[in-house]
Amino acid sequence: MRFLERRPGRAAGEARVVIADDRGAPVAHGLWFSGRPGRGLRPWADLVVTDHAVIADVVSELGPGGSIMVAYGGDETERALRRRVPPPATPLGLVLLEAGCRWFKDWYYPEGGREGGTKLQGTIPLDASRRVRAEAALAEEIDRFLEASPRPEDRGRARAALEILGRAGQRR
Repeated sequence: MRFLERRPGRAAGEARVVIADDRGAPVAHGLWFSGRPGRGLRPWADLVVTDHAVIADVVSELGPGGSIMVAYGGDETERALRRRVPPPATPLGLVLLEAGCRWFKDWYYPEGGREGGTKLQGTIPLDASRRVRAEAALAEEIDRFLEASPRPEDRGRARAALEILGRAGQRR
């Protein structure tokens, strides 16, 4: 991952970016906030991504406590979320989970202003104890979902999410 373009954003520490893959092809664009640690503001990225392979690099660059928001719409992630599939068991959610995100929020109805369209947010745990608690909560949510006998494709992604969480042998 590298930045092809980086222009000033709306606020201090925020930039409008274009991100390239290792070959130099543009694969994402949006906003990048570098954070203000002294004020408790963690880094975040709000992106439109055309190649999900870059998400792991973005998450790594953001670091512990950082958040990534990735636009979705008119795709299987949107359809799954509308069926009440837990976010980490959607196509985009699985990518975020694999990259290290352990807390999710579906911005299905942005709050207005400059938030943009629908997006799925993933947040990286600050430390190991928070990671363990978040993983337990996610596994519990996915277990409840599996008990409801979901569609086969949703069930498969839910099981994949449990595998990523290291819980496959303990769960359905």
